[in-house]
Amino acid sequence: MLRLSFLDISVITLKCQPERIEDLKAQHECIGNPYNESPKHWIGINPATAPDELLKELTRNSYEIVRTKYTKVKNPTFVNNAGKITNNRAKMSTFAKGFNKI
Repeated sequence: MLRLSFLDISVITLKCQPERIEDLKAQHECIGNPYNESPKHWIGINPATAPDELLKELTRNSYEIVRTKYTKVKNPTFVNNAGKITNNRAKMSTFAKGFNKI
């Protein structure tokens, strides 16, 4: 039987709040340093030994941290051809329609 070693997942790297990292490492043996990321904002977790609920909570937390950073601006501001600043959503809609045609 062929074994695909690239499917072995021994550490999952997840983003985490810096103030939580030390406590999580102290409470759970399955949490350690991340693979190839900054240990200030990231944790490494062994999915083979981690409880399912902990994995779900930390994965959701990581997703929310990243999602918040990249959430679209609710009221985009544009500078029109006359140099005036506007918050007009219609301009955003028109811009998006033109952009989709590219």
